[in-house]
Amino acid sequence: MKNILSIVVVSLLAQGIVFADGMPSSAPAPRVQQAAQPTPEQSFFAAVRRGDVTAARSFLDNGSVNVNAKEPNTGMNALMIATDRVDLPMVIALIAYRPDPQARDNQGRTVGQIAAGKANPQLSATLANAGY
Repeated sequence: MKNILSIVVVSLLAQGIVFADGMPSSAPAPRVQQAAQPTPEQSFFAAVRRGDVTAARSFLDNGSVNVNAKEPNTGMNALMIATDRVDLPMVIALIAYRPDPQARDNQGRTVGQIAAGKANPQLSATLANAGY
């Protein structure tokens, strides 16, 4: 038991939790860094990716996000993401906000080109009828 106690004390000494006299340290506890709050755009893109039409509309309706905003890593706007996911309810909802039909992602693709790669006639027809 004495050996275990010695190991604990040495460990606490090494971590600066107790002083050499065995008394608890009065040093302040290390600060835990808070995770950064997501930006409205990050939250909007998360809503689009999870298919939450209500949340996505809310961001657009209250003006906290521009419908043409692009994800930094992919260069995709919300309509491109919904098209890539073949999320027809989200695509229909986003079309109402008239995102730029000529917008291109980091690979140079338009939403129409993304849709063509999905081979989903309903998705392609929905976008084509809306001018995409």
